[in-house]
Amino acid sequence: MNRVAVVVAAFAAAVLLAPGADGSVRPAVPAAAGSDPSAVALLLRAVSASESVSYRGVQLVSGWSAGGPVSRRLEIEHVAGSGLLVRVPSTNAAGTSASGFDPAPADPDPVEPARLLDLLTRSYQLGRAADSTVAGRTAHVVEARRPDGGVAARLWLDTENSLVLRREMYDAQGRTVRASVFLMLVPEASPHRHLPPVVRAALGPELADPELTRYRATGAPCPATLGGLTLVDARELPGPSGPIMHLTYSDGLAAVSVFEQAGHLDPATPGLRPAVVGGHRVAAGAGLPDQIVWSAGGQVLTVIGDAPPQTLAAVVAALPHGPQRTGLVPRLERGSRRVLSWLNPFA
Repeated sequence: MNRVAVVVAAFAAAVLLAPGADGSVRPAVPAAAGSDPSAVALLLRAVSASESVSYRGVQLVSGWSAGGPVSRRLEIEHVAGSGLLVRVPSTNAAGTSASGFDPAPADPDPVEPARLLDLLTRSYQLGRAADSTVAGRTAHVVEARRPDGGVAARLWLDTENSLVLRREMYDAQGRTVRASVFLMLVPEASPHRHLPPVVRAALGPELADPELTRYRATGAPCPATLGGLTLVDARELPGPSGPIMHLTYSDGLAAVSVFEQAGHLDPATPGLRPAVVGGHRVAAGAGLPDQIVWSAGGQVLTVIGDAPPQTLAAVVAALPHGPQRTGLVPRLERGSRRVLSWLNPFA
């Protein structure tokens, strides 16, 4: 039974608002030149809302990629300070909905929210748009603009509690490439319980700078920037044929994970199809988030991303490529895909 990976999970945020002398709230992260400080303040409140606001709701997540449009309806329960539980409707062999759900409890994000928001303010010019309505709730609208003035994303934030009601990401031509919207959202008092956490050991230990330096000295690809994104997290995971390096890149809006592991790609691996990304022949998986796999230099490289196609293409093109060899591709645990949404407070 093929199930779509979860692309929305918990992002437990620190309190990122600092009270001013007059009792008002001002951003703890400075706005980039040209950004509207009130837009930055709204995003800071949105990040901190996941620590203080519990809710339940139904969300529609959609994406467009080389494999065509994909969408999935999710049932979400968030308990402030505990995490998020996402239930994804399962499908039967015919691809139609079946009874039951696929639960995916989530753990707090290992990356500091302030760091991601700092990346966002450095990468984009933030501004306000006219207020709107989502799921019957009034929302402030924040735009993130590229240096060329094009809109990269819009975020709809609940005026009552700052929760993100809707998110849309656009490519350079202005086409929607990622979208998530709550069809129904009900804030509620925090239940007196905790959601079951993801086993943190599965994430692997975070690698410090000296360890990354030694890793790079082996010739392994571990750049500080990749396809316009910045390295924000590096971990070593246990694997069946040796350790798996997990590198995560972000600009505060898009997030891409790169997995490097010893082995060779089997072109007959179920769920993968031939594709050309970034000018290179690779294998691609269906569904969300995007999954791109190839082998080079005795390693299998896997890119999993919640990002516009141009960004994914730039990431793939910047990584090593070489003659394809057949063999077995080591499995990546399904939970690895959830890391992307932990690295995005605005998913």
